[in-house]
Amino acid sequence: MTAARPWWSVLGPALAAALLAAGTVVVAVSGALHFDGWQWAALAAAGLVSLVIAAPAHLTAARAWRRPASPTVLASAAALAAFAWAAVSVLDGLERTSLAAAAVPGALLTISETARRQARLSPAESESRPFSVLVAVAVVTSAVWVVLRGIDDGVVVAVAAAVGLAGAGHVVAPGAALLAGRRRAAPLGVRLESLRAAQRAALIDTVVLDQDGTVTTGRLRVTSVKPLEPDHERNLRWFAGALSHAGDHPISQAIAQLSARGHVAEVQHVDGRGVLGSVDRHPVRVGSPAWLGAPAEESLWRTVAVEVDSRVLGTLEVADDIREKAPESVRRLRDLGLDVHLVSASRPDRAEHVALTVGLTEAHHGSAADLVQQLAAEGRSVAVASSTSVDGALPLSTTAGHDGIVLDDLDVRRVGQALETARTVTAGVARGRTVATIGTVVGVAVAAAGLAGPDLTAGVAALSTAAAAFAATR
Repeated sequence: MTAARPWWSVLGPALAAALLAAGTVVVAVSGALHFDGWQWAALAAAGLVSLVIAAPAHLTAARAWRRPASPTVLASAAALAAFAWAAVSVLDGLERTSLAAAAVPGALLTISETARRQARLSPAESESRPFSVLVAVAVVTSAVWVVLRGIDDGVVVAVAAAVGLAGAGHVVAPGAALLAGRRRAAPLGVRLESLRAAQRAALIDTVVLDQDGTVTTGRLRVTSVKPLEPDHERNLRWFAGALSHAGDHPISQAIAQLSARGHVAEVQHVDGRGVLGSVDRHPVRVGSPAWLGAPAEESLWRTVAVEVDSRVLGTLEVADDIREKAPESVRRLRDLGLDVHLVSASRPDRAEHVALTVGLTEAHHGSAADLVQQLAAEGRSVAVASSTSVDGALPLSTTAGHDGIVLDDLDVRRVGQALETARTVTAGVARGRTVATIGTVVGVAVAAAGLAGPDLTAGVAALSTAAAAFAATR
């Protein structure tokens, strides 16, 4: 297992970029802080942010060159354009305000790349729809300014529009939403491995539960103790439980819960019948009533007889251990608008009993794969909570991996919590990107109208990025 990286190696580049960018802005806009050669110092800081610290993000953008209007590519281009314009400003002695925007796009680009890597998102997962229309508006408007007002004003508008497009909210929002979702899900025993799985889970309308482990614990428990004589109950529990500690069959494990361990010897397992041995020097047999010659009432569940000193003391009833909160959890799934199906390999009458107990009308006795295939043919989007994966369905299991949602166990309560968390994450991504889009439109609009230069649009981009991250985590 790979050791966790120290926080400073993960967040260090983003923090350094943010601090350098903030320092550059403060020095550029505050005349009181100007010193001899401050422009060169500010330009050097901007270059460190935009070219050096942001280099990994530029590489990511370069790999996405096939989508030139994507947010990552635009942010990379804006960072380079802002720095180039700042360099021109220093060399030609232009207005100082252009230096205020020099490092901001590079810092936003670095922050977005850090958020993406921290959330373990692929570049494709962190992208949104390209801003083709906004890019076209920026290009056309810049050209109009060049024609009407000259190349200097046209270039200023072009740089301002590019900086307006540099808001990192569209890339930050998915990472912020996923990280917030992981923090909420971890105490619930739910692990979101990928944004893709969360987004797929948010579209689920049908859940298939494998009975063992979801609505039941996957174990058996003793539901009834029936001594032939009332004063035999204590001995019935003691001897049956003590001998069963020596067995590994699920029925033995259930009966073993009735008592502590005793002095057990000469244990023998008789296939298809039960177990015999000596408990505190008393011969004991625990097994089928027919083997012990004991009377047995007809029962839905498994009946086990107990014999001590060649005398039948009574019977035990062993049934599936239904989770205490299973009915409430199934009801919660339905409240989420989900259609819930139960699949069981148990005897049909037992499976139906479990289904009715947890609030379902029926249980399916085929395989989960057959049921998923049938539901998929009806146009359903299906998730399966099971220890085995099923093709065509979103896996909810302890080993789901990157393509599903990982649960600490298959408890149906966790199934509902996992799907709720996935919906919250997906909604957060949508909110964050909506806020980011608004900020981008505002930035491009004020730049295109000539109402703001690169410095002000850089401020809009920074504010929209922060607002998008905040909205994504609510």
